[in-house]
Amino acid sequence: GLRQMLNNPNGSGDSLREWISSEDGAEFVQIVALCDGDAGEEVGLDVIATVQAVISNSHSSASTFERSVGYDTLIDAIQCARGAGPVSKPLFDALMSFVIDDDYGTGGESSGIALRNAKALQMLLTLIGNLGASDELKDELLKAFKQMLSASVTSKATADAAGVLDFCLQWYVDANRRQAVLEVIALCSSFSMSTKHVRQIFRLLQGDSISADDQLQLLRVLQHSAKRVGPSTFFDFTGPGCGIHVNKQLTLPVRNGYTVSMWFRIERFPEYGGPVPLFSLLSGAGNGILGELHANKLTLGIRGSTGTVDTASIDITVRENEWTFLTIVHLPVRMSQPLVRVFLDAGMVGQVKLRYPIKSTEAISYCRIASVTFDVSLENAHVKVSPFFGQLGSTHIFDDALSQPAIAMIHALGADYVGRFKSTESQTERILQAISVNAVEARDTREYLADHRLISISAITVAGRSTQSEVYDVNEYDLIGGAKVCVTNSVKDVVHCLGGVQVVLPIFSDILHAAETSKRRQIVCEGVHLLVALLDGSRLNQVTLTLCDGYALIANLLRENATTLLCPDLLPALDRLRRAGGIEHESASARIVVDLHLWSLADDATQKAHGEYLLSLATKHSDGLRFHLPTSDLIDALDFTPGASGTSRRRVLLDVLKQLVINAPNQIIEETAETIVHVIEECADEDTVGDVLRWLVNCMQPGEEVQPTLYQAFTKLGGPLLALSPLSRSSRRVRSFALLWLANLMPPLEASSKSSGGASHISAAFGAAAGALTATLGGKFTATA
Repeated sequence: GLRQMLNNPNGSGDSLREWISSEDGAEFVQIVALCDGDAGEEVGLDVIATVQAVISNSHSSASTFERSVGYDTLIDAIQCARGAGPVSKPLFDALMSFVIDDDYGTGGESSGIALRNAKALQMLLTLIGNLGASDELKDELLKAFKQMLSASVTSKATADAAGVLDFCLQWYVDANRRQAVLEVIALCSSFSMSTKHVRQIFRLLQGDSISADDQLQLLRVLQHSAKRVGPSTFFDFTGPGCGIHVNKQLTLPVRNGYTVSMWFRIERFPEYGGPVPLFSLLSGAGNGILGELHANKLTLGIRGSTGTVDTASIDITVRENEWTFLTIVHLPVRMSQPLVRVFLDAGMVGQVKLRYPIKSTEAISYCRIASVTFDVSLENAHVKVSPFFGQLGSTHIFDDALSQPAIAMIHALGADYVGRFKSTESQTERILQAISVNAVEARDTREYLADHRLISISAITVAGRSTQSEVYDVNEYDLIGGAKVCVTNSVKDVVHCLGGVQVVLPIFSDILHAAETSKRRQIVCEGVHLLVALLDGSRLNQVTLTLCDGYALIANLLRENATTLLCPDLLPALDRLRRAGGIEHESASARIVVDLHLWSLADDATQKAHGEYLLSLATKHSDGLRFHLPTSDLIDALDFTPGASGTSRRRVLLDVLKQLVINAPNQIIEETAETIVHVIEECADEDTVGDVLRWLVNCMQPGEEVQPTLYQAFTKLGGPLLALSPLSRSSRRVRSFALLWLANLMPPLEASSKSSGGASHISAAFGAAAGALTATLGGKFTATA
């Protein structure tokens, strides 16, 4: 009877809940007391359903229940009533209904169903841990977790608060359902992972209880968690009535205009296509502006004493489950109708004329964010406004119409920003990297933003995590309805706290040494992908890995068993590692991909892929590659693959060398020429010398881009006389190319007629060449490739 009264559609249940919550909780005590003795499971189920009905959508009732009885007491009462047997299907359904605050039996497949009651979920996990459950119920629980965690951040936040990840990590050793458990672990870890969780996964990776395939999957779980995007702390709006109410009175100058900027994430738009509320700015007389959002447009409405008096819509695209930065700038143009400009991220997407919301004598006394103010849509009174289901990051209101550079700066600071926009704050370097401004412009823009900031709303402040307690007055705004603050932990930060990103390297080493040979390449690729995820966007991890010489440690780890570990798939992963390490650390991060000795140890397919990778870099970024890979090192690397078997490797390296020589400074070209001459004269491998001469002949053909600079460099070193050394070698192939190179080195005949010195030089060169030919060549030969 009590449940029927609470669920009465005429609304009488709300007043009953208020009455119960206004008392000292005696009614809750009486309800739970029904479980005393051996009352039986049926009584326990009724008690659970009744408690659920009383506290449903009533935060005051829920608080009264926790204060007067509590979930621990309810757990003890249920166990007392039903005994110590395993959790039954009826009890499981009742507890799941309690968790989702809905009928689990009929609502489990609905898109709106989510994990909502963290304490009830913790209660369910405790009972399963204490009493056990059948395999069927365990499978059903994992299936329900996967369904709801995949669809809702609210579910992930509830699961995080209830300790679902701890529960699943304990279950992971159960080989019968390891894959299903791993899927739930991946979903939970994509929201938040604590130090405890990361340590547990590290222990699993190093233990003997799981296979190489399981290790690969756990590495991917860590990768997925490290790639999480969005703020670490945010507001979560889970149902009707949620939002933020601003207690502060705001003044929107008629002369200057105003700006509203907000980070948000829509979890789902209404299925019928209706709008969701964004903000309401109203004066005491009811004048002001409201914003509502569809998936494909933003609608702004000006409200007067008679209702909505002007509306405007701008076409925009807002995707579900993606963080969006929206800025609305209202300019009070003096000579024409005021104008609204709308920005997504840092770019303007549209503008439209719209009346100014208030008079010069009015101030905003009613301000709400993401909360329904009026039930009907601004455009159509027959369409209902649905609650905002999603998340909210940092929100700012300014008493001026901001420019595009100022908006770009707010966007660059991100959804986690907590501060006053002062130029003395530490995020200046972050801004300069994201937008094209110099330090002076960044300082001036931030001071301008600081001067015109009316209010900033941040979940970090509400969560008590701000390091600048003076930034905001905590009484400036309140959470209303079921709005709550979600605080997450980043794997990047956790790994840094555990000692730095280098702590994963010994784990990789242990895994690789214990793994089967067939799995090692996969494991090393996944390990590098994990490092990329940990470094990307984390300056702390980037600096730490460089300071501990982590890239050299990675290279040594690969060099220990290069033929087994190096593979073509590893190259793009290492290239991403180079880029994720940060531009200021590229001299260290690029060492692995340009370590020619390391890659000479790989198999032919990998060497070919590495050569193509280097050639691509040389073609697109020759200056950068020349900095990290000097031409002398490239020429010296020809000795790493001697003989006929190394021909393809040497030729691709020489192709890379050609790209590096093009448009290189004269000093580099001269040093390159000196190194080439040394190889030609001193290298013992005839195949290597032949490939170098072949490359020289091709590069010094008339019309080649590098021919003039190479000709000048070799002329300074001796000109045609340089061909004498290779002409004296025993290999016919080398002598053939040496003769062709000799022809390339000869000065043009028209140049010799300008001076007698030039003629004597040619005569001496021909005389020396003729003597060498007589001594070394006995007959006619043909050049070979």
